[in-house]
Amino acid sequence: MNEAAQMIHRDTEKLVGNSDRIARLAETAAHDTQEVAAASEEQTATTEEMSAAAENLAQMAERLSEQIKRFTI
Repeated sequence: MNEAAQMIHRDTEKLVGNSDRIARLAETAAHDTQEVAAASEEQTATTEEMSAAAENLAQMAERLSEQIKRFTI
């Protein structure tokens, strides 16, 4: 009986230790996921800024082209 109780106690300690490790891994994974999400948001914002800048540049090029057409050689 005593030996069975000790074995159950050891198994319980192992279970608690494994549960703690799983909890730490889950916490790390959640933190890493938040970092990836933040990086993705930042990349999206940068891409939107680049797109707006490219659109502005295209409009400026179009206006410049119209101005150049006024000149004749």
